[in-house]
Amino acid sequence: MECLYCGKDTYDRRKYCSAKCGYEYRTSKKSWKRLKECVICGEQFFPRNPKQRCCSSKCSHIKGGKTVWLPKTHFVCLYCGKLFEHRRGKDKDCLLYCSRDCAFRDTKVKIVDYRDVRSTQRCENCGEVIKYNYRFCNRPECQKAGKRKWWNEKKEENLKWQRERYRKQEGLELLTRECLVCGEPFKTWYQSKECCSPKCGKRRGKQQRRAREYNQFVEIVDLRKVFFRDKGRCQICGKRLNLKRTSPHPLSAVRDHIVPLSKGGEHSYKNIQLACFICNSRKGERRLEGGEQLRIF
Repeated sequence: MECLYCGKDTYDRRKYCSAKCGYEYRTSKKSWKRLKECVICGEQFFPRNPKQRCCSSKCSHIKGGKTVWLPKTHFVCLYCGKLFEHRRGKDKDCLLYCSRDCAFRDTKVKIVDYRDVRSTQRCENCGEVIKYNYRFCNRPECQKAGKRKWWNEKKEENLKWQRERYRKQEGLELLTRECLVCGEPFKTWYQSKECCSPKCGKRRGKQQRRAREYNQFVEIVDLRKVFFRDKGRCQICGKRLNLKRTSPHPLSAVRDHIVPLSKGGEHSYKNIQLACFICNSRKGERRLEGGEQLRIF
């Protein structure tokens, strides 16, 4: 086998014939690993890469025109207040305390104070002492009481969030409708809602319930349509009525069954006429003496 530097024959499968040839071959191939002189201070050093010209980061900062950064060497201990140099170690305590003894004593005082403060904390449900800053202990009864109390404290916000989530999931839109009892317009998110308020809903349910008790035909009757059909006048006394008035008012518009439900009448447009509240209450469950004509609608 031939030498890689001089070309002479070698023995025992060696790359170089002598140590000198091996040194010359290595230095010629990697010349940047030789000793260099620093451009700033002139000290000799072995470079780590081919482009390195300064011996340290300080000299490289000076060469680049930057301010020289020197690490802080003296600190103040948080426990005893003495000045100390940077201790060896990777923990943060090396920069905060002068010794392990000061670090241990300071942390021990903090732990004792923490336990003393937290020992006064008690469960709001059973009164048991709690180690941590919680309002309720780990018992299932206390956990349920805590969830119930949290729900009551933020009930409006939780219900509002649940409604908005349900509307987004179902794709509901805000609708404008007219109440079937009083005829006033109202806004709702639900297609099945037919009355503007619980009061009107009770009145409508009562009318339908009475008709079902007598096993009669039930139809959805709109008061506004009946009002315009009868030209806004009471069919018993002939007075002009107003839809804005509610039922306790004597001249409020109400539905009157020509043939009462107890006598076999239907809850439909044919058997309903417009009447004032006082005439309807005086009439009750009887027919008028002169007789009445069923409506054609």
